[in-house]
Amino acid sequence: MICYCEALDFINGIQQLSEMTQSDFQLTGIITSVNNSLIEKGICNGTIGVVTDFDKEKLSVQVAFCVKNGIIHCWVTHYTSYFPFRIHLH
Repeated sequence: MICYCEALDFINGIQQLSEMTQSDFQLTGIITSVNNSLIEKGICNGTIGVVTDFDKEKLSVQVAFCVKNGIIHCWVTHYTSYFPFRIHLH
């Protein structure tokens, strides 16, 4: 869901090579939730959290989120979202 941003870019239907060379996290790094999949815990799109641990094997991070009634500490796994858009050149 939040682990990192990884874009798959396509031009004319051909996937472009990614220039991302590092996807490691730093403890105490700040991340932002980008969807509402944890809404039942009070974590929604835009909620800011601090990375407290990570598991490279499972592509997951442990994050402390500041919410209305306190701190929610939870593991968050990799989640891929797709956002189709087209550029029209004139």
